[in-house]
Amino acid sequence: MSDLKARLANMPPAKRRDALEMPIYLANAREAKRLQSLLTNFDFIDAKISHKEFGVQPLITDYDLALQPDIEISEEIKDNLKLIQDAIRMSANVLADDPSQLPSQLLGRLMSYRSVDESEFETKSLPQILLKKVIIFCKEPPELVETLMSFAGCLTFNILVKPLEIVNDKLPSKLYFFEIFDWWHKFVELATNWMVKLICLYPFAWYQFMFLIKKRYFKLKPSPFSTLENFIEQVEKYNNSAWLRPLTPSLTPSGESLIRTLSLQTDYSFVRAIAITPDGTKMVSGLGDKSLIVWDMKTGNPLKTLTGHKGSVDAVAITPDGKQIVSASTSTDSTIKIWNIETGENIDTFIGHQSSIRAIAITPDGKNIVSASSDTTLKIWDLQTGECLYTCIGHQKSVSVLAIHPDGDKVISGSDDKRLILWDLKNGQLLREIKTFEGYFYAIGIANYGMSFTGDEKRLLVATRVAERHNPFEVCDIATGEVLKNLTDETWLGTYITRIAITPTPDETKVVVASEDRNGIKILSLKTGIPLGSFEAHCGEDVTALAITPDGKQLVTGAWKTIKIWDLTKIQTKSKIKSLIKHGSSVQALAITPDGKQAISGDGNGTIIIWDIDSQKPIETLPRGYNGIKSIAVTPDGQKFVSTFVSGEGSYKGVQIWNFHNTKKLFGNCRAEKEVETVAITPDSKYIVSGVYNSIIIWDLESQNIFRELYEPALRPITSVVITPDGKYIIAGTVGNLLFIWDFKSGKKIKVIELLNKWNGHDSSESITTIGVTPNSQQLISASTDKSMRLWDIAQGTELKNFSIHNNSANAVVVNPSGDFAISGDYSIKVWHIQTGKIVASFSVESSVLSVAVASDGLTIVAGELSGRVHFLRLEGIDLS
Repeated sequence: MSDLKARLANMPPAKRRDALEMPIYLANAREAKRLQSLLTNFDFIDAKISHKEFGVQPLITDYDLALQPDIEISEEIKDNLKLIQDAIRMSANVLADDPSQLPSQLLGRLMSYRSVDESEFETKSLPQILLKKVIIFCKEPPELVETLMSFAGCLTFNILVKPLEIVNDKLPSKLYFFEIFDWWHKFVELATNWMVKLICLYPFAWYQFMFLIKKRYFKLKPSPFSTLENFIEQVEKYNNSAWLRPLTPSLTPSGESLIRTLSLQTDYSFVRAIAITPDGTKMVSGLGDKSLIVWDMKTGNPLKTLTGHKGSVDAVAITPDGKQIVSASTSTDSTIKIWNIETGENIDTFIGHQSSIRAIAITPDGKNIVSASSDTTLKIWDLQTGECLYTCIGHQKSVSVLAIHPDGDKVISGSDDKRLILWDLKNGQLLREIKTFEGYFYAIGIANYGMSFTGDEKRLLVATRVAERHNPFEVCDIATGEVLKNLTDETWLGTYITRIAITPTPDETKVVVASEDRNGIKILSLKTGIPLGSFEAHCGEDVTALAITPDGKQLVTGAWKTIKIWDLTKIQTKSKIKSLIKHGSSVQALAITPDGKQAISGDGNGTIIIWDIDSQKPIETLPRGYNGIKSIAVTPDGQKFVSTFVSGEGSYKGVQIWNFHNTKKLFGNCRAEKEVETVAITPDSKYIVSGVYNSIIIWDLESQNIFRELYEPALRPITSVVITPDGKYIIAGTVGNLLFIWDFKSGKKIKVIELLNKWNGHDSSESITTIGVTPNSQQLISASTDKSMRLWDIAQGTELKNFSIHNNSANAVVVNPSGDFAISGDYSIKVWHIQTGKIVASFSVESSVLSVAVASDGLTIVAGELSGRVHFLRLEGIDLS
């Protein structure tokens, strides 16, 4: 226990409270050195966050005190303090609910700033490290080297191979020297590749050697993050309780554009709409659970929850005076509600539309509301009286988007009839049809300030969907609809632009778009038309709402169960996020070798990576063959592993078998008629057990022939399959919340278990998501979409316990080798006692956890996310011996 921790623990409550408020006194007394020391002391931070009268926000405010210009702390150290503050703020939503995650959250966000990693020097000599880097270079050359190899290959082919090919084609068939020609072609290709590698190897090896020498022996210049590195060392020594220590930086690093994350807890918390008050102090979100939430922008605290709608709140606006909220729902009541933003009172309800309302807008003078509906009409309302002044008729299909014209007396609407129409707000009359587009409207926006690539007039930005994989994004003349610039071919924009937001200030005018690809947010300068940056806003989740603060400095995005606030002044082309360990797609499958030395991960795009667990570095990336890697299993003898696959067009499905010692060549594959969802391998390493839609197929691993197929008429689509460690039972979880148990030897079905809900009824709308078995083969853990984690007696088929471990349904669960703990994941990775359900340690991540594996030591955990990130964690503070 440190001196500070001991002193705080021994203080009476009142004195401890005063001690935790010390930063205020030190800042007022201008005692900069003591203030800096206190805010870089992990024990002080831990004590303040854990204290019921303080928590996260008061601690964030303490750092604001230290960052004041008149506090005499060097700018370099202030930068370090700002990074610590950013890390705390970025994880505030997690720490508010679970302060015990403080050390793991800080490490996950700050480790990227470690300038020197001494760990590799502790286990290997400098020549060993250099040799390993050279081997990796030869196995997986950098992209530039691969490009040179390709260029050199084309050159040597045309010089040394092509002439022979021409001669060979002109020879009589009996004189063909195909075998010699084929051998020569392969030899030239191999020799060329190695020649390029060897040419590039010298500068690479020299650079790496000098880098390692400098890194190991010549640290003459102190790191700009030395204060931060000392702080990280403190965090790593945390031993108050069990916790999950990140071995690699796998959370969004502090210092990036992310300011904070706001969490939503209800089951239907899709963020459908966001609006910000004109003074930028409050934000309102419309949710899929029929409610609205008013938030404090600075602290991230929810101020009010407004209920009254009967359906998803898909449209929200705030009056220009910032006093009232206008919301509309997709519910069949087709109403608009007016709320007092301070009290949360429902002031009025407007009735008039015949179908759901898809968009609303308020005129700049705050007198009128315009609503767009699926009933094909627009309505113009008097905000004060609630009277419908005009109904605008002209569209033939549902009206989906609205934008008030910059002059304030007209409105532009877009409909599923693919037409943009300009209306007069003074009388509700159709002025003209601006243009008919090819596709349906996703979003429109109006730029009030000039764009140099289109002139200085106001322009209309339009995003539509024409066909699959084609999502035009165009800059149009607001009067004629003429396309002035087509941004569709800008590959950085991605596909399916679904939301548009434009900064409201003339300086550095930007357009922000949300698209349905992995880098969900793209930012473009409207003055130059040049891309400014992009980032993966919600880590694999679709962005469903966008808003920009009135000063143009912050962006707010919404998705499934989260709202994020971003700093638009920190758009970075070089980001530490790029250094995070990740796949290019969701990591749906994970396995660890029996010796605990290597991990294998597979993603939805078909990429398989083999990792060294000690260094957390990729050893080998297997060439992408097929998509749909949903499950990976390793043979108990550690010689082979198997992975599911499906071809891009879906015509070729099954299981691939890989030899660990020669991954360049497949050992074999097993074809299936339908997609294989999950695989397991028998303890004797002889058979592959797979769940194929609504049957269990068992393949002989050596011959790849079907050994047995288990099919039951009642068997629903299989989501998970395991075989008990003793090899006696096959257990499958299915859609419909059912568990099937078979005797492996005879193939006979033993039991079918229906998971009962709290009313003792069977809810067939739920599904088993994953299952795990204890090492003694006696008990089973099932996770379901009903959020339950249940412990079963396998022999009896009886439910022993029903635990509430996660707030969402868990997608992965494994049991550690001792059989005492389970590790499961939803939006967090949790370690918990199997018999009691007590949570031992947690680590919250930034998207849904899809896969989890635990090493043979029972302490090293690897987890894969929807975002593609791979987490390497170690359970600290527990002795499993």
